[in-house]
Order: sequence, then structure tokens, then C-alpha cells
Amino acid sequence: LWALDHNLVRIAQDHENARALADRLAHCPALRALPPETNIVMLDLTRERDTATEVVAALARAGVLVVPFGARRLRAVTHLDVGPDEVARAADIMTAALR
Repeated sequence: LWALDHNLVRIAQDHENARALADRLAHCPALRALPPETNIVMLDLTRERDTATEVVAALARAGVLVVPFGARRLRAVTHLDVGPDEVARAADIMTAALR
């Protein structure tokens, strides 16, 4: 809601960044990104051995914050503080952490 009131122009960039994150994560075999419609990227875990709780903790240790959104789903959000460089870095970190 804050963005709608104060940063409407930036929302389009946040949505584009979310699509870029999903696209970059298409190369990570441990995750399947659902095509985002907003700045929210839903990520399903593809390996049976992974749980959302464990993966969230591993990604946090690596420097990327996501939240669990079910036993096998994660939620990532792009926002004002996340630009294209941060999206690329986050995707690279996530892919490396889940090898």
C-alpha cells in the first residue's frame, strides 16, 4: 500500500525485477519459479530432500532472505531496495547455495 501511495512509478520496475529473478532461477534445478504477476516470486522446491524451513535458513546464511510459504514453497519479493544487480546476485547466491 505504501508503494501505491508514494512510489507508483517504481512498481513497474519491481515487477520487472521479479520476472528477472524468476527467469534467472529457471537455471536452478532445486527450484521452480512460478511466473510472477507482481513483485512477488513464488518458488517451489523440486527436490524431495529439501524443506522450506531448511532452505530458508540456508539462503539466509548465504545472504538472501526469503520466507516459507508452505512446506515446499518459498516467497521472494522485489521492492524499492532491490535493483537488477541485486536480483542477479540473489539468483546466483540461491543457485550456488542449493547445489
